Amino acid sequence: MKKIDAHHLLLLCLNHNSVMSYLDDISRCEEVKHNDGVLIIDQLLVVGDGRNRFISCYFSNGNIHIEQSKVIVKENNLHFRKSSSELLKSVSKQLEYSILTDRQRELITEGGII
Repeated sequence: MKKIDAHHLLLLCLNHNSVMSYLDDISRCEEVKHNDGVLIIDQLLVVGDGRNRFISCYFSNGNIHIEQSKVIVKENNLHFRKSSSELLKSVSKQLEYSILTDRQRELITEGGII
């Protein structure tokens, strides 16, 4: 998880399990437990760079309101793409087991934005 700004946290899905499997763990993270904001979930490694890559939902003092989640349209997510690519570069070992193409993996490890 990475803090993007005062109100947004970025969460990367690094395996095939649904983010729903981890909601209890996420809600106990200090950033979620003691703050209010928007959780941005990047599913790039699971669903690819398609329409459903980014979803957002509100959190408040440890409560994640996943039932109110929304897809973030591509035109509005460049800032999230940049933050996500930086975070993915730091966990590049995880890229090996993703559905990304060789070129996409290479781009991330070189510091590019996907």
